[in-house]
Amino acid sequence: MAYNLTDERPASKNAILRGKRGEWYVQSELAKYEIESKRLDYVYDILLPKYDYKIEVKCSKIHYRPEGVNTKQMGTPYYSFKFNDNQIQKDNAYDWAVCVGINDRKNVKDVFIIPQPYIAYNNRRCIQINIRPTQKLEWQGDSYTKFEVNKWLNLQDIFNQDNAYTFKKTKTMHTNRLIKFGKRYETKLVKEIDDYLKQGNSIDKASKHFKCAWNTIVRAIVKYKLNHRIPKRGEHLKSKD
Repeated sequence: MAYNLTDERPASKNAILRGKRGEWYVQSELAKYEIESKRLDYVYDILLPKYDYKIEVKCSKIHYRPEGVNTKQMGTPYYSFKFNDNQIQKDNAYDWAVCVGINDRKNVKDVFIIPQPYIAYNNRRCIQINIRPTQKLEWQGDSYTKFEVNKWLNLQDIFNQDNAYTFKKTKTMHTNRLIKFGKRYETKLVKEIDDYLKQGNSIDKASKHFKCAWNTIVRAIVKYKLNHRIPKRGEHLKSKD
């Protein structure tokens, strides 16, 4: 949890207990694999003394917020993991952040293991990682898809590693994957849109298929110079539908 001594806003009792619950969970999971751990209250929370690996633990409840400004309809639930300034400035502050998501019954539901160098790389944009799935088209992918691989990482595979080179290589590999995720996702999505239109489907049908606005498909055609005619809204290209 690693309290930020420069933050004047005191953490709520529930937030503190939630953070401790996350730390206890991670230590209990490490113990299953016979990995010794020590709890600290520093920039990071847990030290693995055998290998000198450092872990920062974040814990989030499921957050809810309205879908729009003037509506009572709630949007997609999400996790929010907040990092302090001293946890995002240097890529050697710790090794990995273990982000624990708990459900409304206070049980652990999801665990995301995220390399600290990615958090340091991302520090100019925000010091908060929100993980939320979406049903709408996102050009660079939704955050849940982005971190889904990190959800399936295994504590044992990451931290029961006695080879420092392999440990660092794994951290670097996942850091690069997260950094490049958005562009790679966008490239893949544009190709899918291009292929779908090449099959003779109209822009109207494509907007429904990709769950986005008609203008979104048009902007993709213009931006990426796709070889498709842009009709007036409502006009269908010759298609199979």
